Amino acid sequence: MLNSLHIRQFAIIDDLALEFRPGFTVISGETGAGKSILIDALGLIFGQRADSTLVRHGAERAELNASFDLQHAPQAEDWLRNQELDAAGECMIRRTVKAEGGSRAYINGSPVTVQQLQQLAGSLIDLHGQHEQQRLLLPSARLELVDDAGVKASSLTSCAEAATRYQQLLTELDTLSDKSNQQHEQRIELLRYQLEELDAVTDLLELLPQLEQEQQSLSHVEELQLTAHSSLTQLEDEQHGINLQLQQVLSGLQSTAIHAPELTEIHQMLEEAGINLQEATSNLHRYLNNLDQNPERLAIVDQQLGKIHDLARKHRIPAAELQNFRSDLHAELAMLGQSEQRRVELKQAVDSALANYQNQADQLSRERSSIAMQLSENAQRIIQKLGMADAQLQITVTRQAGKKPSARGQDSVEIQFSANPGQPAKPLSKVASGGELSRIGLALMVATQNQDGLPAMIFDEVDAGIGGATATAVGELLAQLAQGRQAFCVTHMAQVAAFADNHLQVTKSITDGATTTQHGYLKDNQRLDELARMLSGKVSDSSRTHAVELVQAAKPLQK
Repeated sequence: MLNSLHIRQFAIIDDLALEFRPGFTVISGETGAGKSILIDALGLIFGQRADSTLVRHGAERAELNASFDLQHAPQAEDWLRNQELDAAGECMIRRTVKAEGGSRAYINGSPVTVQQLQQLAGSLIDLHGQHEQQRLLLPSARLELVDDAGVKASSLTSCAEAATRYQQLLTELDTLSDKSNQQHEQRIELLRYQLEELDAVTDLLELLPQLEQEQQSLSHVEELQLTAHSSLTQLEDEQHGINLQLQQVLSGLQSTAIHAPELTEIHQMLEEAGINLQEATSNLHRYLNNLDQNPERLAIVDQQLGKIHDLARKHRIPAAELQNFRSDLHAELAMLGQSEQRRVELKQAVDSALANYQNQADQLSRERSSIAMQLSENAQRIIQKLGMADAQLQITVTRQAGKKPSARGQDSVEIQFSANPGQPAKPLSKVASGGELSRIGLALMVATQNQDGLPAMIFDEVDAGIGGATATAVGELLAQLAQGRQAFCVTHMAQVAAFADNHLQVTKSITDGATTTQHGYLKDNQRLDELARMLSGKVSDSSRTHAVELVQAAKPLQK
């Protein structure tokens, strides 16, 4: 239940505090007095777009505060608890709008987003603005009407989740298909060709350092032989060879070391050097014996290295990096192979996700059809009370199986109507007049409201275009709708206002060049005067008498 509303510096309101009552409350006043400002204020409270032009002229900001009793609003209590915004069975909402632009919102003292305000609104209040019946001509609004009439939230969620999952998988599959698929295949073919060339020389790549060294030796064999011969000559010459000279030095040191013990260590070092020279000489002999010219082997080595260096130039990398390059290509090919497997898996997953979506959409469509049938019957009974005894109303849900999967399913909703007996029902947009559309819209609102159980409802001039006995029926409907909860209606119709439990009057005045608006509940005599004004534009004996008759006629119906 909406307990109170405090408005400061908003539009033509300076400072206004209102306490609200249970039951059916009408808001009336002369044109331009500011009746709809209350509706605008509540719209802002519940997340409608903040317009800085609504800040009272000369003020820095507008401030709106509303309090709710959550005794009969379990959904709102659950939402607040889940958001960690609960406060012991009540809800305080505050919103400020700055004159220079921008707004802030708070629930129970904590900052929140506009989206959170809108979410909370869905479990606290239902706001119907002027000309809302025109929305019935929009396909999306008709679908929303049926969903609001009782479709399970879990059904809508399941369908939306199935659509999202299907779209995610399809998007991933698309990235691996079409043009990218052709590039994918071309890349695999290239990798296989390159690896075939590299795999053919795998053994040679492993022997690359040895082959390069062997090539150096084979291509310089004469030079190596000459060097080896020259070295052996210097080591083994009978007169001046290094080995001979070293032996002579050792002999001299050995004979004199007895006179100078410190020469013994030097003798030992040179003796070790002599042993190394002998071993080196032997190795040099073996090397020279094995060092033969082998042009055939050189040709083979040159050919093997030529293959390696040709591939290195082809791939524009050093020959020493070909082994790592080959490993990288193998890894990429394996990855692309996995992508191909992923494509197969994705296609199966997409087919499965689509089948699941179709199942969820079928279930949602059946649920909508059942609700649409019940809603049609309820709305038709209400329309007949609104002065169209022979009217026919049929809401049909059609499953469009070929339609692209969407979060809201694949249904379209059509409202067909006939005002006269013997005339077939046709789409609402083709047969309903403005007055008929208003009554149909109101009937559907009332029929839907009976399903949602929200604690408060607000109707902003939904009785426009209706008069006479029909207006009386509208007032009776709204009074019935308010039983056990709150219903607010901004109206110009005295026939509607006569059914109110509470009558709130809005007046406007100009003081010192500034326009202000006042709101107040009317007592019995004041209420009769306001009804008389609403009937004839002024208070007269006849209009007041008519007002009394309206109130008297409404009393038994209110009970």
